[in-house]
Amino acid sequence: MKEQKIYKFSDERRSMDFAELLKKRKTYKRFKDKDIAWNNLAKILASLSHTPSLGNVQNVRIIVIKEENKKLALSKHAYEPSAVRSANTILLLYSDNEEITQIFGTKGREVYSYISCGQALQNILLQAEELGLASCPVPPSDSDAIKSLLDLKGDKMPVMLIALGYPEEEAVGIESSTYLPENFVAFENYKGERSKSLWPLHQTIQKVIHRIKKKKH
Repeated sequence: MKEQKIYKFSDERRSMDFAELLKKRKTYKRFKDKDIAWNNLAKILASLSHTPSLGNVQNVRIIVIKEENKKLALSKHAYEPSAVRSANTILLLYSDNEEITQIFGTKGREVYSYISCGQALQNILLQAEELGLASCPVPPSDSDAIKSLLDLKGDKMPVMLIALGYPEEEAVGIESSTYLPENFVAFENYKGERSKSLWPLHQTIQKVIHRIKKKKH
């Protein structure tokens, strides 16, 4: 039997770095005419190896597109065509649905496959940011056309085009949503506490835990 490694989450500096990375990431839609080094691209692709997968099905797949003609053709079937055209590299994130459908049925194909791809997408975007690269997730506007262009056969579902590159000097990054947690977090049920004094979160969690403990006694 293989010896299992035990990982300890005690590196506070690492946690702070990750929090900063989350805040720093932005979406860029215009890119420089500059190549992404292959070793950086390899790191981005390797980030998929650390993506959670429902049922450990590993349904997420990637196609790397760098040819200009192919990027131009793809841009005609994407909701942000200019980002797809100007990016140095496009990653097509798609789901191979055969196994996940066999295991989970319709829900696997229509729900769980998207969840796994969403988790992979976040890994890619954050890894790109950490490497100093700009990114823009672009939904397909015509999945069937993209399947035809990239020769995807069978039950394979294009989920997202990811534009990667270096941002133009004057390009302004679009920040991820910064709406406040007290507007979207509740405790215990939908009508749970949503007061404006929720944060910092750890203080509120301690209060909730204390109330729960008091009810038990």
